[in-house]
Amino acid sequence: MSRVWKMAGAVAGALVLVAGAGVPAAAAPDGAAGTGSASAKTTLTGTPSGEAAKMAPLFAVQEKLNRAADSIRAAGGDQAGSGFAGDRVDAAANTLTVYWRGALPAPVAATVEAMRSEGIAVEVRAAKHSLDELLKEADRVIGRTVSGVRVISTSPANDGSGLKVGVKAVSTGIASTGIASTDLQRADSELTATVPLDLAVETPREFTSRGSDTVPYWGGALILSGGACTSGFGVRGLNGAARYLLTAAHCGGGQWTTGTGAVIGNTLANATREYDGELILTNAGYSVYEGPSFASGDTNVGRTITGPSSNHVGNAVCTGGSFSGTACGWTVVALNQSFDIEGFGTIRGLVQAEAANRVAGIGNGDSGGPVYVQSGTTGTARGIISLRSDESSEIVACNGVPSGPISDPNSRQCSWKWWYVDVNQQLSRLGVHFAP
Repeated sequence: MSRVWKMAGAVAGALVLVAGAGVPAAAAPDGAAGTGSASAKTTLTGTPSGEAAKMAPLFAVQEKLNRAADSIRAAGGDQAGSGFAGDRVDAAANTLTVYWRGALPAPVAATVEAMRSEGIAVEVRAAKHSLDELLKEADRVIGRTVSGVRVISTSPANDGSGLKVGVKAVSTGIASTGIASTDLQRADSELTATVPLDLAVETPREFTSRGSDTVPYWGGALILSGGACTSGFGVRGLNGAARYLLTAAHCGGGQWTTGTGAVIGNTLANATREYDGELILTNAGYSVYEGPSFASGDTNVGRTITGPSSNHVGNAVCTGGSFSGTACGWTVVALNQSFDIEGFGTIRGLVQAEAANRVAGIGNGDSGGPVYVQSGTTGTARGIISLRSDESSEIVACNGVPSGPISDPNSRQCSWKWWYVDVNQQLSRLGVHFAP
């Protein structure tokens, strides 16, 4: 099955992905909410209402199951040498499934029983391989060229059964005729894997108020630096002094401004391209905007983010891209994926999310934006929007800033399948933390 990936970000400028597309005129909406002074910005308090109230019961159950899953992971100790392969949270069914290679260590078994005694349904299933084994194999094969094809993506199976590997043709002969099953078989044989590989063809392309934010700068806002992206989260340096906005490294560097031209700050030189994260030195706040995009009425309402939390397959998450607006109910379907992006490098720590209704989408301009979960009137951070699919069957009409012609490689497009980088990976590598 052929796949095409794009960075979900910079509408113009950064990397060539969508170079040449200008920032929409709606970037500075006339009279839109949130375009006034800092005093107009309001964080959520009290009891959740509207769509947040509908999602509240699901997030409450999910939070309980996630705490149980985190406790089991912690009981297993360091990932290296651990038999942990993956877990799956099903909030609708109120169940937690854990995949483990070998016998459960005593601390893990005791933790599982403790969770069960609290009324949490925990099922433990045998795994062929641990996550540690699969990630080591992923690091070994990513970027390798064998039998005329190049490995451009890896994805450990959540149940520990093996490693999904995406390849593209690099030899002229194969590129002209297409990759056949015999080519995949030869590549599989030449990779001499220590775990089962599932090779498939992927054909990558280039990467992929909210509108007038004010101090302190929030996540989910439109930010401009030649191209357009979205701010992610406000974070603080480990020394406790400096504050920054976290966004996607593929958005590019330099000076960033709001949609109405106010200078936010400059990017630091310590970006982690491997985990697609960078910092903008500025007076950052710890909320993310919630509501429509800057092109669809804008918003001056924000949700305070209290810290990071871990990702689990089966989780529901929310997004806050400045171009698409706030959306909740995306489902996490895979963790620990890697993609080798031509002209940029390998991005690791990717989480794959999908829209269950196959209607909503993430698109250009949303890159760098926040991915989070709600908890009452606050929330916890999960990651930063990074990639979207460019497979024709996965492209949908964009919310907020409209889609452009599919025939135009520089136009805005959205897909119901997309990826974000685990924020915990970015925090540790950039040396920052949440301190609201």
